Amino acid sequence: MQIHKWNTELSKCDELYFVELIDKGPSVIIRLEDGASRNYEVLLENCGPYVVADEDLLTRYWCIKDVAIGWTFTVSHSPLALFFSDVLEADSLTHYVVSTMDTCIEVLSEYVPEVRIV
Repeated sequence: MQIHKWNTELSKCDELYFVELIDKGPSVIIRLEDGASRNYEVLLENCGPYVVADEDLLTRYWCIKDVAIGWTFTVSHSPLALFFSDVLEADSLTHYVVSTMDTCIEVLSEYVPEVRIV
């Protein structure tokens, strides 16, 4: 498993908090807020499977990720992609992670999620 920096608007935040996740069928919206009360959305169009977990799951990444990598990163050779490899064409999917102070959202997607300030 290897972690790679994914530069987004969220990468610059000092603190980041999970607000809500809205599942709209093939699309998912993740709403977040930073320490300065700015609001963000991560839009996932036609995404594959996703997992929302507490900070316990993040400890798996903390031991291997560089502190400077920020809140958003991708994972290659990930356990999540391996788990779904029998039912999905996992080679065409990228494993994206949005981490916050207390939540970890992991998504397998063919498309790069859009991160925007709202």
